[in-house]
Amino acid sequence: MSSYTMRHKAHDEIKKRIIFYESMPGERLSDKHIAADLGIGRTPVREALLILEQEKLVQCNGRGGYIVRKLTQQEVNQYLSIREVLEAFAVPMILQNVTPALIEELQESIENSKACAPDGDIHRMLEYHAKFHNAIYSATQSEVFIEIMSKLNDKYHWFRAIALKANKKSPKQAWEDHRKIVKALQEKNPKALKKMFKLHLRHTLEKYNAVAALFK
Repeated sequence: MSSYTMRHKAHDEIKKRIIFYESMPGERLSDKHIAADLGIGRTPVREALLILEQEKLVQCNGRGGYIVRKLTQQEVNQYLSIREVLEAFAVPMILQNVTPALIEELQESIENSKACAPDGDIHRMLEYHAKFHNAIYSATQSEVFIEIMSKLNDKYHWFRAIALKANKKSPKQAWEDHRKIVKALQEKNPKALKKMFKLHLRHTLEKYNAVAALFK
């Protein structure tokens, strides 16, 4: 396995643990333990941590080690506010490209997410939630918009994981929000779609704050 492959493997695994909320904010990340878990050397793990520091998912703890970042309330508010503005901007482009195939894909994502609930499979549930939103973003047919959203997706995936793990009612609320978003798309109603995008983000923020308060 090349050094690049090992670094890539370490980067993906550490990121997955963070954005799926398996490694908690403030948790120390041991390059020794991660290397042992992955069966690779410590050097590619350290290189991966440097990349993740640039991506603002980890931070140096001042002793040469790393911890999972604790996002400030201001950062969270700004990330979600930026998404609100971007989604509102994209509404006309999205509605121009609503097709029966898109509606079917979105409804399938909701049902597939629900099917994961009995087993408590948060990973797959989150994958379907991400697929739901990415399908809507792809409907803009705007390479610029999709590029911008892809650069922010890790943070939003992180917020989703925290929101879904916040309480037992969280997935149900997300499914209901998604159902109403699909309804607005079917009706090609820009006002309703903007309203649901905004409400969905508010629900995410409320759940994030409820859990994040435990790590301050």
